[in-house]
Amino acid sequence: MEFRQVIDLMRLKEEFIRENLELIPREFQPYAAAWKVSAAHFVDLFLEYLDRQGLEISFKHGFSD
Repeated sequence: MEFRQVIDLMRLKEEFIRENLELIPREFQPYAAAWKVSAAHFVDLFLEYLDRQGLEISFKHGFSD
């Protein structure tokens, strides 16, 4: 039996950007706004690539808190 989990893509994208934005070193904070836009664009490009290739994402291990 295969288990599939539906993920809210917009929420996942927002959380990815927010959490990683907090990890930007202090000396790079002036570039944080540009990084945020770039990260969002990267996520979109990656997902579009997967779609064009007919691929789906599945995780070997579940998420843990």
